[in-house]
Amino acid sequence: KIEYAIDRFSMEVKRQLDVLDRHLAENTYLAGDDYSIADIAVWPWYGVLVLGGLYSAGEFLQVQDYKNVQRWAQAIALVRQ
Repeated sequence: KIEYAIDRFSMEVKRQLDVLDRHLAENTYLAGDDYSIADIAVWPWYGVLVLGGLYSAGEFLQVQDYKNVQRWAQAIALVRQ
């Protein structure tokens, strides 16, 4: 394990989650009030991560702190069923 790489990229993911969380605080979906191709493209990366579908990365990245991303991910999971 390379500590520098782990630190650098985990901080970048947390930065992106923060940007996404702030955006979703004012929007239901990525493009506003409507589910769109943007949600379809991003959900497999961040939705699955915050719902615990990617090994133990969610715990390490403290994804439970991103409440708006959690809400969005759960809403998309329901749409995908």
